[in-house]
Parts: sequence; C-alpha cells; structure tokens
Amino acid sequence: PKRRDEPIINKYMYNQILVAGLYITALCILFLKLPAIQEMYDYGTGNGYFMTAFFAMFIFAGVFNSFNARTTRLNLLAHIWRNKGFMAIMLFVTTVQMLIIYFGGSIFRTTGLTFGELQFVLLLSFTVIPVDFIRKIIVGTSWRGNAI
Repeated sequence: PKRRDEPIINKYMYNQILVAGLYITALCILFLKLPAIQEMYDYGTGNGYFMTAFFAMFIFAGVFNSFNARTTRLNLLAHIWRNKGFMAIMLFVTTVQMLIIYFGGSIFRTTGLTFGELQFVLLLSFTVIPVDFIRKIIVGTSWRGNAI
C-alpha cells in the first residue's frame, strides 16, 4: 500500500527507467550501426533480414527488462510464480514474437532467423539483466528502503 500523496513513480523507478532506457537505446544504435552485425545479418542483400533481427532484439530486450523491473531484488526469480499473470504475459509476448519472426512473412516484413542468429539476438537482449544487476548494486538499498 502507498500513501495517497506518494508519487506513482519514485526516485528508484526513475533511475531504473533512465538506466535501462539509455542502455537499450545504445544497444539498438550499436546493432544498427556496427558493420560486423550488419554483415552477420546479410545487410548487403537487403535489410529485411537485418531488420527482423533488430526487431527481435528490441522486443526481447523489453521482455528481459520486464524481469528487472518487477523486483528491486538482485534475485530476479524471487517469488516469480506468485505472479502467474506476469509469467503468462511474458510467455505470450515471447510466443507472439517468435510467430511473427518465423511466420510473419510479408505481413510483418520478417524473415526467419537461423538458430545461431536467434541465439545472438537473445544474448544481446539478455545483457539488459547484468546491466540492471550492476545498477541495483550501485544504487543499493538506500533508494528502496528494503533489503536486496
């Protein structure tokens, strides 16, 4: 419960939003601009394949960041099954994303990625978790008022 005069978004949340937003923005820019990544996704033959990988990375970064945002704890999986709705939504978003990547075709202008390419996208997306882990350690418990 919160006091009636307490803001919906507190300093801790602003910090999390700012750090995650800046990191995901930088990750997206690097993905779009680094020649090594462009070559990996065959950018020279058209950008549909490359943009599918970018789209997947962006969505999965959001999915992984949802796990960061759901708790102030370092253990992201603490009490995870108490919120079955959260788990259902994350499973739904992931399933829809995979369907769009592999079966979206001309409707969504997507091209299926190979297993290795999808792994790379997931690995890049997953990096939002250790970045927020470091943020949580630096910020500490002083902004949250509860234990890690």
